Amino acid sequence: MNTRTTKTAPSGKVEHANFAEAMAAFQAELPEVGKASEAAVEEQDGTVRTYRYAGLPDISAAVLPALGRHGLSFVTRPLARVDGFVLSYEMMHEKQGGVVGTFPLPDPMTTPADEFGYQVSRARRIALCAITGVAPGGSDEATRQATSEPQAAAAPTRDWIAEAGQFDDPEQIKSLWHELRDEVKAGRAKQATLDAVAELARQATPAADEPEPSS
Repeated sequence: MNTRTTKTAPSGKVEHANFAEAMAAFQAELPEVGKASEAAVEEQDGTVRTYRYAGLPDISAAVLPALGRHGLSFVTRPLARVDGFVLSYEMMHEKQGGVVGTFPLPDPMTTPADEFGYQVSRARRIALCAITGVAPGGSDEATRQATSEPQAAAAPTRDWIAEAGQFDDPEQIKSLWHELRDEVKAGRAKQATLDAVAELARQATPAADEPEPSS
């Protein structure tokens, strides 16, 4: 007759024979993940609504120590493949077994560094939840709102490039560039638009008095 044996070390770590046993024990005492992060969404009528959600730091702080207690580890890394970039992830048991997978990532050569970093964190969060069975309350709803509603509200309302092209005074273009930069930081305008306005400012400015870089 086959029997499963587990041992609890003085440190509180529980020893299991393999991955399946360890994962079953982990999921039997699935950690509760609190919604410690807060985000704001601007509605189409201009009102701002805030909500709480569980981000990657919240999930990792609750889940990773619980995994380690059962001899499980979770490792990720961005990886370039022939078919594109992915986040490679592994959950392994210290003695035997594990699972591996990938999650698609954008091309880091054509994606702004901040956006690529966000996509890596997002992929880590999704993979960790999917592979462990953790489902933070409200997290999926928060993700949908954070990714879809701001995009709908961010439809361009100003033609920044055409506006800059109307100015002959480089100081006016520079002033517009600074205003546009704030919009880019807030996610309401694109970096490519900012670069185009910066180029117009350079063309209108004497070589000795060029505007600051757009990066």
